[in-house]
Order: sequence, then C-alpha cells, then structure tokens
Amino acid sequence: MLAGWKAWLRVGGCLVGALSWPMVELASASSLHQTQAAYEIQGVPTLAQRPELPTGCEATALTMLLQYEGVQVNKTTVAKKLPQLAVPRNLGGRMIGGDPNSGFVGNPFSRDGYGVFHIPIRHVLEEYLPGRGLDLSGGSFDEVLQALADDRPVLAWVTIDLADVRSGSDWRTPSGGHVQWRIPEHCVLLTGYRERSVTFHDPNSGRVVHYPLERFRQIWQAMGRQAVTVQPLD
Repeated sequence: MLAGWKAWLRVGGCLVGALSWPMVELASASSLHQTQAAYEIQGVPTLAQRPELPTGCEATALTMLLQYEGVQVNKTTVAKKLPQLAVPRNLGGRMIGGDPNSGFVGNPFSRDGYGVFHIPIRHVLEEYLPGRGLDLSGGSFDEVLQALADDRPVLAWVTIDLADVRSGSDWRTPSGGHVQWRIPEHCVLLTGYRERSVTFHDPNSGRVVHYPLERFRQIWQAMGRQAVTVQPLD
C-alpha cells in the first residue's frame, strides 16, 4: 500500500496534481482485465486542441467525451465555461497563483496558460450532463479500465507523449494551498485497452494513439491519479 499524499502539479499546457487522498495499491498487470482482455470504444470523435486552445487540452478532451455522449458543443464553448485564475507571480517575495482545483490557471486560449484539475472539469461536465459526472481520481487503474469496458471514455491526466515527469515551478494559492507544478502535463481521453497497451484520443496531436499500458499507468500515477468519466446510464 502506498502512503497518502497531498501535492499539486504542472505540466506542458495543462495542470496536474494538487490533490489529497490515500493512495491505493495497484493491481498487478495479470489482474487488470477481469471482464474482457481487450476493449475499444467505437464512435468517439477526435479533436485537436490547436490552434484555438494551445493550452486547453483538458477542455478539448472533455469536449470529445461530451460529443460522444450526444452533446452538441464545441471545444471553445467548453473552455469558456472554466473560470480563469491568475498565473503565478512574485508578490512580496512569494510566488502566488490560482488554485487549479477551482479553475483554469491562466488562459487556455493562450500559449502561456497552465491548466486545470479534475474538480472543475467534472463541474463543467455536469453542466451539460446533470448528475452524470463521475470522478475516479485517487482510485485504482482497474476502475479506469472498467469504465472503458463499460463504454465510458475516461479523461486522464498524464504527460505529453508520456514523457518522464519533471519538476516545474511551485507557488501558493490565495487560500494558502501549495501547488507543485510537474511538466510536461497533459490531459487525454482514454478509449480502449489491450493486454499491454492503451488507446487514447490525444488533444496535442489530434490523433488516436497507442502506448504501453504499464507506462501509461506509471505516468498517470505520478501525475496525481486524476480521472473523470460519466456515470453509466440506468
């Protein structure tokens, strides 16, 4: 069992981290797919965040999920739903910036934006699909894979191209919280898995890509185990 933690992270054109929860033990690779050995969700649209949203990977990933669920909305409209908060700056010898658990730090329409965590994303999801938002953050990767097997794409916070996680800047929020920004943070939409690989729709490239499952799980864990999807329909 891994120890609990509280940290906030920054990566690339998105934010990752800043959460507090007990970490749970991950299942072994051999136990991952108890219901199906492989599954791929069909009919998920593919969107690129650029040029409109150079740092808006989270809004773009959420838009793909919403469109898959039948919501007629575009990525810029979704991005505008996110509150925009101050980027970190030096105030009296201390770096002070917005809380990514409350909104988007910076501006997703700008190359200088930071990003947003799972809580505001779930709130926007529920504006379009009331009562359907499901936050899997802090849970096991098995829960993420089970959602995929149930035809529910999952937003997951990782790094661009699953690059090694590196330390970025850190700052305090107006309420006293600590943000430790990890880079190159990114948010993608998971749509499938196989025994040794995962499939996701990548806002950065605008393509459907495949990566080793264990590498994805490792980076997802290092970036805070953030994941958001929808509740299954009754």
